Amino acid sequence: MNIVADEARPALAWGLVFVVAAVASGAIVAGASLIVDPTGAGVGLPLSVLAGTVFADFFLPGLLLLVLVGLSGAVVAIGLVGRWWWAWPATFVYGLVVIVWIAVQVSILGLVSVLQPVVGLAALIIVWALVHPRIADFYRAREGIAHLLGTRPRWNG
Repeated sequence: MNIVADEARPALAWGLVFVVAAVASGAIVAGASLIVDPTGAGVGLPLSVLAGTVFADFFLPGLLLLVLVGLSGAVVAIGLVGRWWWAWPATFVYGLVVIVWIAVQVSILGLVSVLQPVVGLAALIIVWALVHPRIADFYRAREGIAHLLGTRPRWNG
């Protein structure tokens, strides 16, 4: 069940949807490319960057990127647009997943693309936007969290 409200969507909320959708779209394209061509040539990554890791090629990292960052981000963006009760907590988790993804990627591969800091910054923006009072109130964050916990909110507002 989604939350329907008469209030206008703040510009920051549209910005949040855009950033989530942009990160998800990039991950879908890159993940699919790595699955189709596990050598990494399609995205400009040489197999040599995987030396010393558990990966022989980019198939599994591509699959993880597609699912964890791409498809889950698409679902989150849809939830944000529809203001579903789970949108705020899911987006918060999504932001943390992207931060961890980039941190692990950089720790394993090093900085191999300008997109790594750009996506890392986008993830920080996602988390920042969610804790902004206008966004938290717009998405009824407290009600969503209470719903997840199976409780009723005990605060006014």
